[in-house]
Amino acid sequence: MCSDPRAASTQTTSSDSADSVQRLEEQVLREPSPELTTAHDCGSTIRAESPSIAHNTDNLSSGTTVSTLVPGSFIARDTIWLAGQHDGYPRTNFREYIELRRPSKPEKAPIDVSPALHQIHLTFGLLEAVLEEKIPESLLLHRIPRGDIVMSTRRLPAILRDFRHRIRTLHNEDTNAHREWFERVESTLQQAHTLLMIGVAYRCSPFLRNDLGVPIEDAAPILYMIASIGQALTTSSYAFNKGSSALSWSLMITKRFNPYENEMLTNGWCPFTIGLLKKDVCALGYASTCRPHIRESVGIPGHDGCSEERCVMNTIDTTTYSNRHVTEACNCLFSKPPLGEVVQSLSDWKVPVVKIRTDPIIDVACISAAVTPYVAISHVWADGLGSVTEKGLPTCQLRRLATLTNQIVEGGALWMDSLCVPDIRDMRKRAIGLMGQTYKDAAAVLVIDSGIRSCSLNAPMEEKLLRILTSSWMQRLWTAQEALLARLLIFEFSDGLTTIPHIMLPGRDDQLDPLQMYLSGELLQLLRLRGPGPRLGLRSFGFGDVTSLLQVRTTSRMEDETLAIASLLNVDAFELVNQMPDRRMKTLFLLMKNIDSEVIFLDGPKLGELGFRWTPKTFMVPDGGNISTRTPDAVCTPEGLFAKYFCICFEKITLKNCKPDWCIRDLVNNVVCFACAIDYAVDYTAVSVEDAEEYTCNAVFLSSPEQRGSVAKAGVAVMLDMQNPVPIEGELVRLKASYVKPLAITMNHAEGDLSLYPLQKIVDVRTQVGWLDVCLT
Repeated sequence: MCSDPRAASTQTTSSDSADSVQRLEEQVLREPSPELTTAHDCGSTIRAESPSIAHNTDNLSSGTTVSTLVPGSFIARDTIWLAGQHDGYPRTNFREYIELRRPSKPEKAPIDVSPALHQIHLTFGLLEAVLEEKIPESLLLHRIPRGDIVMSTRRLPAILRDFRHRIRTLHNEDTNAHREWFERVESTLQQAHTLLMIGVAYRCSPFLRNDLGVPIEDAAPILYMIASIGQALTTSSYAFNKGSSALSWSLMITKRFNPYENEMLTNGWCPFTIGLLKKDVCALGYASTCRPHIRESVGIPGHDGCSEERCVMNTIDTTTYSNRHVTEACNCLFSKPPLGEVVQSLSDWKVPVVKIRTDPIIDVACISAAVTPYVAISHVWADGLGSVTEKGLPTCQLRRLATLTNQIVEGGALWMDSLCVPDIRDMRKRAIGLMGQTYKDAAAVLVIDSGIRSCSLNAPMEEKLLRILTSSWMQRLWTAQEALLARLLIFEFSDGLTTIPHIMLPGRDDQLDPLQMYLSGELLQLLRLRGPGPRLGLRSFGFGDVTSLLQVRTTSRMEDETLAIASLLNVDAFELVNQMPDRRMKTLFLLMKNIDSEVIFLDGPKLGELGFRWTPKTFMVPDGGNISTRTPDAVCTPEGLFAKYFCICFEKITLKNCKPDWCIRDLVNNVVCFACAIDYAVDYTAVSVEDAEEYTCNAVFLSSPEQRGSVAKAGVAVMLDMQNPVPIEGELVRLKASYVKPLAITMNHAEGDLSLYPLQKIVDVRTQVGWLDVCLT
């Protein structure tokens, strides 16, 4: 049998060594960027407006040493101060803080207090309880020009740096005291988190009660600042290095309690991008102080039609698409490589690259990537650089590309889809089949994005990180593999080229800055997944890593999803491109074969085909869930998914696909499970019990039995076939299980009267509870 001719095209050049990659990186950082004649919004900052209400007070303590400000640090925007009395009392723990200030009414719950007392409890009280030192009012209060006093976190970064220093010092001096302090911090943060989340979820917070007189436009920023302080303290507590709880303070950011969403929309931010930033309260607040980059669109103008699910400005209609020149005034002709040479290279299963000579006239030649180092260009079509070989690009753009790539590799050879992928159907398929090899073998991958290029290399680190994180490049499907397969990933800014490590500060303490930690997280993930040094062959990435990356990405061609991730999963994209689009996801899973069993718990629509009703139609679902398993533990077969799940069995029950929940009662283990159906095609706020569709099941699968006290989309309703088990090799027998519907599960101790809950039905568990080998169809 003949070997795949593509294998012969893989070459080893001098750039395959780690030393050559390092030399390339050093060379890039020395070179200036070519001058751009178009103006860019280089991250202008909006001056934060004064709060709508501010209270004149005279309770700023005097004679207190003010901490040094940490340049560039950000935690939260200033908010109103309700004039609660913090100073004048001894420092105490979080639970006793309230009682110390209202000794005459000890019977009241912590949440049944005045808004002013609640504000100082969740700010000054929380800080003092965690830091275990006195925090005077002067450190968080600030007088604005008009004379009012507001609450500000501008001095908090310096306080937190001292906190982290004391943590590390104590670890070296007394490990027992260090452990005990960690336990107190964990307990305090848990208490504050619970108090804040319950107050928001049930609208019982003093800030949200109508009878206490705090308007929602003032209450929301206060809640946001409290959550930001909680996030900053949680992040700093990682300095204990003892597995601190990853509390999510962003859970309080909802459509109703997002204080800056309308302001950001007015300033031009995309709802999709705002949705991504909601994952972190500090990042959302920081972004609200910055102007977004608004591209001069080559497709749909403006974000009016965007949603939290997708940005329509990134959606391209090829029938109306037009290319952009370097300047608006330019109307130069297009240039392109010789089509015949590109086709010949692809016909031989070789990667075609182009060399652009600009002196004295433009000349574009095509050669094989096997004979020269080259730069692969990573871009988004919405920036106006999309095309095919037959059409080419404006000559002014080719001159600019040549200037950039010559800074990176000698000779400036480059690969770009717009020049090296023909419109000829068979050749396009071959180019897609070679895509993984194309980016893997490139000496460097150069990211060209108008949003990133709107920012200067001299901007603060957090601004550079924000521009990358919120760029169209970070939100598009194909760019995921282009980044992960790169030996060296280079970004073009307005005044030069740089790499991810050179954007981030190397200091250990800087990694615990709450804003920088979130903004750098996604980019650090790219570095972590890519691993150190060059790779000599295609490697497969963790399935969970790939699905996580896709949750923040979109595409104009949904049928390309499997093609864009095949190389990351060690699957031949050429086998997929020859499949009908609606067969590609099923084929991908069959080619992978060994997969993660937790895939059935990912959110989003499913294929619905027999044997594959558990299979996601797409991984591009915002907040679609995580896969925690690091080693494949299930086998995908044409008959179904062979896997093991924790199973709770009960008599067959028919339920309505609507609210309210239903309940599974395990009297033996004294546990109850509250189950809620999840269906992305159903608006549960609008459907009634009478109109809801029915579904039937006799078991629930969980990813793990350890679910008590938590709410997670980590369950599915199934129908077990007890009568027709599936025999497999050896003595093992698998029960058939038909996938029915995803569920949100809450497990708790069986306490209290269940009749008090508005439940559809209550069903008792049968004797079979535990891990079960199944064939899921």
